[in-house]
Amino acid sequence: NAGFTRVLGPDLAPPGAFSPYTVPAIELRRVIAEAADRGPFELTYDRLPGIQGDETWRYTAKDRTVHVAFAGGELNCTVDDDDDPCDADEIALQPWSDVPWLVRKLSLYHPYPIVRDDPTVKPTLPCFGP
Repeated sequence: NAGFTRVLGPDLAPPGAFSPYTVPAIELRRVIAEAADRGPFELTYDRLPGIQGDETWRYTAKDRTVHVAFAGGELNCTVDDDDDPCDADEIALQPWSDVPWLVRKLSLYHPYPIVRDDPTVKPTLPCFGP
């Protein structure tokens, strides 16, 4: 749960299965900046095509997969399994410091869980809050 991790820190967050979720680009930039401040990390995310869709779209749609690795003070970003370098406008490469100070201080977006539309799986909504 991202709320627990944000409040308690990654070492105290409760263990559990990973639940896929979506966040706005600005929140992804915040997460990457905070992770880089803590040290080396790796992140893989799927970019959705566009900004609107239902639950099935959010679960199945994918524009591209982005792999981000941070080590030794350097951010490496590649696209898909071809290891092509990310374009300069990729979200992961956009600096958090470019976001206006007031927006950085006052905006916090909760991850929106992706609820799989599968009749064989009992739908559950992961807890939203800490």
